[in-house]
Amino acid sequence: MGEQQKAGSRRPMSMVLWDTFTGSAPYRDILMRTLHPAFFLRFLWENIVGGAIELRYLPPAEVDLARLELWARQIIVDASAQDLGGITGDVATMEWIRDRFTQILDPADLTRIDAHLIELQGSVADKDSAAAADEAASLRDTLAGLTPTS
Repeated sequence: MGEQQKAGSRRPMSMVLWDTFTGSAPYRDILMRTLHPAFFLRFLWENIVGGAIELRYLPPAEVDLARLELWARQIIVDASAQDLGGITGDVATMEWIRDRFTQILDPADLTRIDAHLIELQGSVADKDSAAAADEAASLRDTLAGLTPTS
């Protein structure tokens, strides 16, 4: 059972995050809750299961390729909120990330990614959130089919 399905007092990680973001508890109290051995072990377990530890052992270019996919997801979220400023920032960030993994991709795959980024730039210039979301989804499909060459 995931933490979100549990009763309020049985969601320690969620409550720590909530109290941190909202300021609804003193920081000293929040710190003390995070130092509890059960909290720390659960936090460690969730990170292992979630793959966060694995990222330290992947080549940096592969991590950046995964980051590009996450930013494509963010464009879809920002587009659903009609947040053109967010989309603009997402696309700019993706352009910076793109330059970090060029050595692990086939030139044809890199050209396909570049074509998606150009389309995303056009969507931003046209102030077309829906087109940006569609292009981001298409980019995610492209990224899913890539195999890094190492």
